[in-house]
Amino acid sequence: LWGRAPVGKQVEHHDLFVQWCRYSMIAALAVDEGIIVLRVLEGSSKHNTFLEYLCDYMLPLTTPFPGPQCPS
Repeated sequence: LWGRAPVGKQVEHHDLFVQWCRYSMIAALAVDEGIIVLRVLEGSSKHNTFLEYLCDYMLPLTTPFPGPQCPS
């Protein structure tokens, strides 16, 4: 703890402990349209979470090459 106190006194600081939530964001960016899919998760993103994102959110938007980038 850093702070100032009179000579011979100890610095005291009392505050509530607040534990913050961690969020992860996964986004897909298309060159001509910007962000096309965005997912925000509470907590850290894991391998299976990313695979779920690809299968459930990204793959439905894809088309075979050389088709258009994002079906409307």
